[in-house]
Amino acid sequence: MKKAETVRCIQYLDAAYPNAYKRFTMEKFENLVAVWFNTFSEYPVEMVMVGIQGYISTDTSGFPPSPGQVIKVIQDLTEQKETNSMEAWAIVKRAVNSPRDRLEETFKSLPPLIQKVVGGHQQLLAWGNVGEDEFETVIQSNFMRTYETEKKRQKQLQMIPERIRRMIPEGRTNERIDDSSRGFEIPDNQMESGGDGGADC
Repeated sequence: MKKAETVRCIQYLDAAYPNAYKRFTMEKFENLVAVWFNTFSEYPVEMVMVGIQGYISTDTSGFPPSPGQVIKVIQDLTEQKETNSMEAWAIVKRAVNSPRDRLEETFKSLPPLIQKVVGGHQQLLAWGNVGEDEFETVIQSNFMRTYETEKKRQKQLQMIPERIRRMIPEGRTNERIDDSSRGFEIPDNQMESGGDGGADC
């Protein structure tokens, strides 16, 4: 969105919320334009206007939106239906029960967010060697909690302009659930042979 387009968006808000802006000095108006321009410079003006209009159409507070509120409206209007944690867990269960010699291929076919939470195909193998009770309680609980946390984090990251996201170090972006302290390591002999037993799910 260009600077002139940003000004038009603020003018549109001024028309919708005249009481909020009637005492604005020129300096304050320019500062407001700068904030909105820095936030939405990577967005098409048409998308920003959709967000503004969507906010106005449902607003009952009488106050103009912040940039973050407009981005939230844009996300709600444009994002696809998200997989919830129970649906994601069902996908993981099917993956764990896939043939051992195809686990790597199976892992690569998983949705990106599930891949991020699981960590790798070796984790699927490890979970396949866990007893059914532990798989359906401890592993399920840990996975679903981490999945929801990561999904929320990804949604928050999407609200940040791309140029700012590039400045954020990758670091430890998700909590792996391999939890070797609970005995989820993969012994060498199981890695080679596929192990005995496994989660019956």
